Amino acid sequence: MASTFPSRTLPTTRRGWWLTASVLVIGFLAAFPSASADTIPDWNLITAQTLQTAKAGGGLHQSWVYAMVHGAMFNAVNAIDRRYHAYAADLQAAPGLSQDAAAAAAAHAVLAALHSPQQETLDAALAASLA
Repeated sequence: MASTFPSRTLPTTRRGWWLTASVLVIGFLAAFPSASADTIPDWNLITAQTLQTAKAGGGLHQSWVYAMVHGAMFNAVNAIDRRYHAYAADLQAAPGLSQDAAAAAAAHAVLAALHSPQQETLDAALAASLA
């Protein structure tokens, strides 16, 4: 008995693979708020450096910190963009504000609250992000 549904096999040609990969990449890029491509990875690195300097516990503690930082950055950018449902708090910001500045300030606020002895280093990183 023949199936009435189209085949769900993966593309077998090189062109088919490129087309599939291109569609997936474009879909992923369109799904995220548009903070600069450098802001999020920069604050990932700053978070890693902060955790290393603080000699903060193992993987579970570090993943908790990363989750808080990324949740804060998401909510800050989404408060401006308003494309998604809010995660923890329904923040509202004026349209047109800098999404990069919002993401950097949110990450700074979380890290400064959790690792206050490194306040000066985090303030310098925020100033560099905003420059």
